Amino acid sequence: MLQALKMATRQAREKADAIAEGAGKFIIELRSIKEEQASYAPIHIQESMLAKGLDISSVPTPISPEAVIIRASVVTEFSF
Repeated sequence: MLQALKMATRQAREKADAIAEGAGKFIIELRSIKEEQASYAPIHIQESMLAKGLDISSVPTPISPEAVIIRASVVTEFSF
């Protein structure tokens, strides 16, 4: 979860840099930052396939017991 937040923050900074550069400016400081949402949820391949009426016998054996989707979002405010 923390890695996802770090990546979201890094991506926010990269986007802010691109916007500032497009305006001929440079980022001076980070004025505020907050976590908007962060979540994770296991993906149950067999359950979702069964719900769709698909044949699970063709699904390869997963390497890990279950896959996980992690989402994180931050709201940042930069000044330039």
